Amino acid sequence: MKKKGKAIFLAFVAMFALSASAQLPGLPEIDQEAPLDEPVTISKEILAAAFGL
Repeated sequence: MKKKGKAIFLAFVAMFALSASAQLPGLPEIDQEAPLDEPVTISKEILAAAFGL
């Protein structure tokens, strides 16, 4: 009986740990808050494609 309870407890802990780690956002590869060094021009076509318009 103790082995079954221990197995259930370990399964619960594993599921909790996996669900907690799955909700963490990934770190961005670049600093998205950093100012641009030079102006960038984005065409209307690229914006439309990016936002599905």
